[in-house]
Amino acid sequence: MNRADHVGEQPDRGREVLQAVLLELDADHGWVSVDRDDRMAYVGLQRSLFALDRATGRERWHRDDLGGCSCLVLRGVPYVFRGTGVDRIDGATGKDVWKWAVPEGEANGGWPWSGEGEQALFFPTLINADVQRIHALDPATGRELWVRDGRFTDIWANPRGKEVWLVQALPFGHEVVALSQATGEELLR
Repeated sequence: MNRADHVGEQPDRGREVLQAVLLELDADHGWVSVDRDDRMAYVGLQRSLFALDRATGRERWHRDDLGGCSCLVLRGVPYVFRGTGVDRIDGATGKDVWKWAVPEGEANGGWPWSGEGEQALFFPTLINADVQRIHALDPATGRELWVRDGRFTDIWANPRGKEVWLVQALPFGHEVVALSQATGEELLR
């Protein structure tokens, strides 16, 4: 069945298919991530990122150097979260706005994406088998705002607030810590 067979068809759930675009998946990994803004849909494959016009389904641009763990659109801005860092992309052109690399001596923290708030974007790394480091990045510049070390099992950034909530594993259980997104200052434990 070709792509044209799907356009305008009424699926069983009663929803109309507006566009159908066929993309070749990575044979080794099969990984795919999709997110969107008002004008574009972004499809992340293991080794590529595609930007598709939401109105027509046509490819606006693609890059073969942006493979990664996750492609997400945060507050209308596309990011690619790689094992080696984060790339902020200009959604209209596909050009780099900034890149942030995992610091030397640290490794990917295992979470492909950890959260975004009004004031910071968060990326975890591993210091060693027992300690993670949360990096808070300025979304506009990619500059590191602060770091926090611990044994974290979860993170939640209040997108409309000023705090980030970290769940930390302790020998006797778990603890929740609230930090300022902008400064990393502890607000609540």
